[in-house]
Amino acid sequence: MRELTSDALVRLTSIALERTAFLMAEPAESSSDTDMPGRGSPLPPAARFAKIDYRGPERGEVVLVASDGFVRKLAAGLLGSEPEDVDAGTAGVDALRELANIVAGSLICELGGERCPFSIGLPAACGSEALPAHPTAVATLDVEGERLEVHWSRLALAQAA
Repeated sequence: MRELTSDALVRLTSIALERTAFLMAEPAESSSDTDMPGRGSPLPPAARFAKIDYRGPERGEVVLVASDGFVRKLAAGLLGSEPEDVDAGTAGVDALRELANIVAGSLICELGGERCPFSIGLPAACGSEALPAHPTAVATLDVEGERLEVHWSRLALAQAA
């Protein structure tokens, strides 16, 4: 299996956002950089979470962490509406779950899923307790001034039967 980096997560997520919701993303600076004078303002805090797992030659999970503004923009892009017209707690969370599904699918293709059998679980809304203590890779993105984090954890290699 291939190893993925934070840069690969940024690339996969950026492509998904551009293709599905017409949103532009770029890697965000670390929070310590944005707290320094002369640097950009920090991104809005995390408010919404979604999680999805996958199984196959290895097991893993993807947890998305987003600001309310991001989930509104995401849902608006998917639905063709204005962000102000989107409820972050309903349509926003549904959109975040769908993005988790897309990102997980792209991730397993990068891991060799085009040649290996993988299955993806159902995306679910969750809370901050779902954040992995030791993720394999984390990508923080600035999506038009809003926060999106992708936490990928490789859980275990599948055991041979």
